[in-house]
Amino acid sequence: AREALEMADLRDWNVRLMGNVTAKTTEINEDGVTTTEVKMPDTRATVRTNPRTGETEYLGTVGRKYTPVQIEAYEKVLDLARTESGAVFHKAGAYDGGRKFFISMSLPGVTRIGGIDEHHMHLTLFGSHDGSSSNSLHIGPTRLDCGNMQRIIIAGAKHKVSVPHTASALKKLVTLEHELAVLFDWQDAFEREAERMLNTPL
Repeated sequence: AREALEMADLRDWNVRLMGNVTAKTTEINEDGVTTTEVKMPDTRATVRTNPRTGETEYLGTVGRKYTPVQIEAYEKVLDLARTESGAVFHKAGAYDGGRKFFISMSLPGVTRIGGIDEHHMHLTLFGSHDGSSSNSLHIGPTRLDCGNMQRIIIAGAKHKVSVPHTASALKKLVTLEHELAVLFDWQDAFEREAERMLNTPL
């Protein structure tokens, strides 16, 4: 996992909080220029160090309960998933100026619905540093002949686990290791449901 994150420039971001966020407006009128500042005590900014340039970059505005979780904190969980399932790191990267990131692993084997229609399973970590979402691990299929790569969510089968950006995030990462086994059950549930749909007359 460390090697994959390094190749994708996802390590050493040092995501952190900066306080003293202030809203500022400037108006030009007949009397001159008027600047108004309002302090936002319940708001903080998340920033990162760009691993390529070394510069500090703004990521988002978050509330008081938000706790940054470094991407490196997921290395142990990702390595566990890889060794337990035989998964191979597939793609990883950041987008939206570093506000969001993903790390995808291809699971071994192919599910053939009706013996023909091939689906490859992926385990993907989606995350954000701008307060827009929790970090979450998803399991789901991609169909090579389908451009949409549509996910089918099956009722009763757990297809994702989430880690909120709160002070308990690091504790949640420990329990995440135990939840991986349940997550992999989704693969079997997907195959059963797809076969059932295939065999249902319309």
